[in-house]
Amino acid sequence: MQPDGSDEPSTAPDGEVALVPEPRAGRVFETSWRCRVGDATASGRVRFDALARYLQDVAYDDYAAAGFADEPDATWVARRVTMDIEVLPRFEEILTLRTFASAIAPRWAERRISIAGEHGGHVEAA
Repeated sequence: MQPDGSDEPSTAPDGEVALVPEPRAGRVFETSWRCRVGDATASGRVRFDALARYLQDVAYDDYAAAGFADEPDATWVARRVTMDIEVLPRFEEILTLRTFASAIAPRWAERRISIAGEHGGHVEAA
């Protein structure tokens, strides 16, 4: 559920999905890993499918760390993603990923993820 009580994702005035800022308090999961050769193009930038996998993997890691991985049929599946790519991460860049639940409803949840690289890579996603 959104802060305004609605079950729909927030939208900005231009119709784009608004990315909710990180909360001042509450659960925020953080992990890091390095962009490897299988994640990068020949020019060295991270591939878009690798970014999508990072989002899926950090969401599941948070889900497991919260104690839900042992539940029957437990999983976290990203079905739709909005990304604001400020600077694409590069090969061998160490990335810090932070995620939190930004909205919930009876049949869906929204998760925000921030990716920050040690050399300036920066992606925000919901």
